[in-house]
Amino acid sequence: MANNLRNNAKDEKQGSNKLVTALFVAIALLFAVDYFEEKYAPAEAQVIKTDPLAPSKNEIFNKKTPNLADLKPINLQTEKYNVEIDLIGGKITKLELLDFVQEKGKEPLVSIFKKKSEESENAMLFDAGWLANKFKTPDANTVWELAGQSANSLMLKNINENLTFYRTFFFNEDNFLTDIEDKVINNSNSDIQIAHFSQIHHIGEREDRLANSFTNYTGPEAIIDAEKVQADYKDLQKGDTFENRGSNVWAGVTNQYFSGVIIPDNSHSNTVKFKHTKISGDNYYTALVRSEPKSLKAGENLIEKFQVYAGPKSTKILEEQGVDDSIKLPAMLDYGWFHIIAKAIYDALMFVNSYVNSLAISIIIITIALKTLLFPLANKSYKSMAKMRKIQPEMKQLQEKHGSDRQTLGLEMMNLYKKHNVSPASGCWPMLIQIPIFFSMYKVILMSFEFRQADLGLWIHDMSVKDPFFVLPILMGLSMIIQQRMNPQPLDETQKMVMNVMPIAFTVLFLFFPSGLVLYWLTNNVLSIAQQYIIMKKHG
Repeated sequence: MANNLRNNAKDEKQGSNKLVTALFVAIALLFAVDYFEEKYAPAEAQVIKTDPLAPSKNEIFNKKTPNLADLKPINLQTEKYNVEIDLIGGKITKLELLDFVQEKGKEPLVSIFKKKSEESENAMLFDAGWLANKFKTPDANTVWELAGQSANSLMLKNINENLTFYRTFFFNEDNFLTDIEDKVINNSNSDIQIAHFSQIHHIGEREDRLANSFTNYTGPEAIIDAEKVQADYKDLQKGDTFENRGSNVWAGVTNQYFSGVIIPDNSHSNTVKFKHTKISGDNYYTALVRSEPKSLKAGENLIEKFQVYAGPKSTKILEEQGVDDSIKLPAMLDYGWFHIIAKAIYDALMFVNSYVNSLAISIIIITIALKTLLFPLANKSYKSMAKMRKIQPEMKQLQEKHGSDRQTLGLEMMNLYKKHNVSPASGCWPMLIQIPIFFSMYKVILMSFEFRQADLGLWIHDMSVKDPFFVLPILMGLSMIIQQRMNPQPLDETQKMVMNVMPIAFTVLFLFFPSGLVLYWLTNNVLSIAQQYIIMKKHG
């Protein structure tokens, strides 16, 4: 009996402070979910025996030899890109997106591929080639020659005494896919074994550390047989490698809003490998795709076709690329454990935005819709708070009378709850059920490309970053204070102090959250205040 009484006393304290508990749990879960998503999202590496026809350090970007340093690259401007093709290695060393800038209203353009420079310590490059068991194949220092060029394409050529190589780039005007065709002709009198590879290198360290901390992942990743695999930069640098073979493959390097990935010929299986290499003091993190070795008879030729996606990580754009559904290119954008809820919220926001043409207004409308949908749950919670607030004077009298006798206090509290038909914890669960919706909205606003540089209005011109003047977080903090004053105040002084600190702590936390997310939380608070006021008034 005594244990039950002690538990009832605890229930009374929890009931008086259920809002604080729910908020604490929400924030704790927010960081816990992000942590475990980042920690456990990558699939376990299934290492296979390395094929002899595997790119070595020579196939990665080494420093140019002095006699080749002055060889000028080929520049091409297409409908969507500014492109630079380096004749040394036949690789893409620059690819800028003409429609996107790094900072709203300012240059420079967003670069998917770029060389390392004094202005940027990071770089990303694309390369491809062949590996043969006989004869020399082009490496990173091999000089290619221009064999042909048009407005949206160019062809490179390399000839040695046994093999002739052609590489043709087709830059599409209506999507972000580049079609690449590699051709090899066996001019020798011998049959050879040959395999094709293509690879993307991220040079330097992660550029968006903060973004990665608050999303599920950025870095080298791939889809193999419908399973997503990832390799963290730190793990690769420690010596971990991932290598696996499968079908329906894409692989590359992604950041918060953009990506560069290879889509190989998926009519056959391909091997994907993630690895780290140190070259001239720089860290190279490589996502490599290699086809199965094939026999090439004397006098015959072999063609390998593949694509490179270089563009935004937008669900809508990825779905419009015309890539077969089995390859799951839109899986590049993953909202984590709450993906189903987040995708539903994203679709709803985009649907509303198609009519109102304002993501800020869309957030407000969807928040109202969610509040309406969850009205029965919230109504139960606020009714419980109203009853608790109504009997608070009696609770205080009991505490003053039996404060030193916890068992008697617990028994009297239990009788008081029974008399007024109040359950101290009845309002907690409905609030906790709403937590996944907050997580999902958080992911959608932070990760969805559409919120990047989207106008909120007035002084806020990018909803994906913090409010530059912190007005929204302060208003959000004030709304929390109003809500706090409407709730039953805890009798325990420690709990009371915690409740007084909570609005300040949350305001500081939300100072650095995306302004779109703060708008959602502020709108939710205002609606909650209105709803709670009506219920409180109804219950006297």
